[in-house]
Amino acid sequence: MLLIDSKPRNGHDLTRQLRQAVVRRRLRQGERLPTIRQIMDETGLTYHAVNQAIGVLCREGLLSSRKRAGTFVTENAQHSDAPAAALRVFALIGPELSTGFYPSLQKGFDQSARACGYQIITSNTDNDVHVQAETILRLMDMSVAGVAIVPATHGPSPAHHIRQLHQRGIPVVVLHRPIEGVAAPRIIIPAQKVGELAARQILKRGHRRVAFCASQRAGSSLAYEQGFRAALNAAGVELPDRHVDFGDIVLFNDADYAAYEQRLERWFDQHMSGPDRPTAIFTSFESIGEIAYLLALRRGLRVPQDLSIVSVGGRERHGAVMRRLACVTLDEQRAGELTTELLDQMHRGQRPLAGEQIFTIPIDFDGAESLSDAP
Repeated sequence: MLLIDSKPRNGHDLTRQLRQAVVRRRLRQGERLPTIRQIMDETGLTYHAVNQAIGVLCREGLLSSRKRAGTFVTENAQHSDAPAAALRVFALIGPELSTGFYPSLQKGFDQSARACGYQIITSNTDNDVHVQAETILRLMDMSVAGVAIVPATHGPSPAHHIRQLHQRGIPVVVLHRPIEGVAAPRIIIPAQKVGELAARQILKRGHRRVAFCASQRAGSSLAYEQGFRAALNAAGVELPDRHVDFGDIVLFNDADYAAYEQRLERWFDQHMSGPDRPTAIFTSFESIGEIAYLLALRRGLRVPQDLSIVSVGGRERHGAVMRRLACVTLDEQRAGELTTELLDQMHRGQRPLAGEQIFTIPIDFDGAESLSDAP
């Protein structure tokens, strides 16, 4: 029996509930979990969902899988008596770490930390600020050497999350978006410059009827649109309000993507027909660009001959559709490397914990050949 709160809806929910069961000591150190088949029978989830949940918690250091023996709660999952200076572990907390540019961020963080002699814990908060709080408490209890955090967006991340770490002498680096009231080094996306670069590339190919789409009014999406609009205006090109679409959907699971695809399809029905339709679209994330690509094909629009699509993503781009789209790329691997450098300097006393220096993630443009001249 898993000792979880309720029947999980999906793999992410199972991960969250198992994490809580370990942190709250309902599953104790050394305890063996049921087999994957038993968990499938108990929860009704697929093999892939259960296996993925166990894999996430193994990477976080909460569980360990032993060949032919099973999966167990690790000895230091709930506490560690090691002092902070002795436990050379850096933790990376993110809303999710498996899609978009997060794998590149994790790769840079992992490689750089190991080169400096630190072990790694990664933690997926399911974009939930309450899970984020539980994770931080667990890391404090373990006395880790440093924490890098991409704040969750489901609820504002409170400053006391970081202050508690600082009071324990644990260095923190905040990535992508700020936490109000927190004094710590930040590594940010230069979002307005991202929008400006997308606009310049689109204008270079002669496009004058353009659109912008984002799944939600997040800070980065608003800044992308602001920079995009400013660069267009400077060239004498208008971005009509009807060609700007902000959703209210945080893209996190299959249901979110399905809901956003339906919304974007309605927008396509309204604005992507007739002689004045946009000939180029800038989207706030690669996954949105892929949805736009599929919707265009359904309407008989060729990409990029009839419609050019520019998105935002990481430097490492995989997938048949993704490689067909132009992209403003973020060097998240370098961001991960810089994060561990900053944590190491603070851990060794070479940089103050409460320093507020801001660093920007390098950006570039990839796939210019995937842009067509304006039809």
